[in-house]
Amino acid sequence: MCRLADYCIYDSAERSTYSAEDSSLSITVQKDERLLVYDLETYLGKRPIKRPDLLLIGRVGEGPWIVVLMETKSGTGWEKAIKQFREVLPALGKGGEEGGEQHHQECADRLPLGRDHRVVAVVLGQVGKEYRKSLQPGGFGDRRRKQIRDISWRGKPVPVVPPMSGKSFRSLRQFWIQLGVLPRSGSTAR
Repeated sequence: MCRLADYCIYDSAERSTYSAEDSSLSITVQKDERLLVYDLETYLGKRPIKRPDLLLIGRVGEGPWIVVLMETKSGTGWEKAIKQFREVLPALGKGGEEGGEQHHQECADRLPLGRDHRVVAVVLGQVGKEYRKSLQPGGFGDRRRKQIRDISWRGKPVPVVPPMSGKSFRSLRQFWIQLGVLPRSGSTAR
């Protein structure tokens, strides 16, 4: 596996605004914030696992590091997106399959040892009708709704937040609030 740094497509130290290629997401990073975006598809190479397209690593002020697995898609099924998130976790997770440990070593300067970090997954774009049905009253019910919103890796929950598109954020803090990793009224993680 190659070094993650070789696949950085955005670094807030060099440019203050991140825009997704299809312009469905824009984040203006403020001075006390840091955001790095990686091409996860290329980083993992020709491995047979399904994987989301992007890996975002960022933090707001002295808050915790947040890792976002981001799938960019339009009109395809929700279950396919969930499968991609599940399949990539062993390749990135510490103690996982070959590559997980190396990935953590490569991220050591971004996610310092001893500093906990949270992982969140999100779809950028639209997903299939099964997700929309799950949000409607009488859809799949509360149990089903909970199942499609959370996955886990070695007992640690990885929330899968509702899909988003066409969003513009004036700060990384605003984006973290949208993802639910910061409360609306403060700056500390839940």
